[in-house]
Amino acid sequence: MRTNKKKIGLLILIILILSGAFYLNYSNINSKQVNTEESEEDEEYLVRLVLYKYGIAAKNHDVDELFQLSLDLSWPDRYQFKKNLKALDDKISKFETINLEKIEKDLYQATVLVEAEFMARTEMKFPVLNLNGRWKIIVGQDLDENQQATDPTSNVLKSAEFYKDYFSNLKR
Repeated sequence: MRTNKKKIGLLILIILILSGAFYLNYSNINSKQVNTEESEEDEEYLVRLVLYKYGIAAKNHDVDELFQLSLDLSWPDRYQFKKNLKALDDKISKFETINLEKIEKDLYQATVLVEAEFMARTEMKFPVLNLNGRWKIIVGQDLDENQQATDPTSNVLKSAEFYKDYFSNLKR
């Protein structure tokens, strides 16, 4: 009789341990789903923040901030890019994000309303790339004009991997 009670007690203990392990595993899976949703919201917030900072820098012609927040397909050499940023003289009066779409991991497409001294109010689309943990606006690619798809500045939105490969070997 004692061995039956021990077996029953041991069986109950095993059931409790397995139930506890199952519960912990299940709650861990649910928390990962919640964390994934939160991280996607955080990611979108960071992308919007970069766009907002870029808009302020553009309005104030803050070349250093523009340089830090963006990459340029038409001036891939970073030294030349900064030099050309300094030479820009069009005064931006409006830079407002009106749409943001996640294209794939590490890549968004932002639709921005831009108005400048020498440019009427225009909707422009910019890729926004996560490169080495930092979100960068990719300029120099007009997504609205008809160009050769093989040209890096063409109007075809590229993959995150294309942009990462393109900018990985640049002079800093």
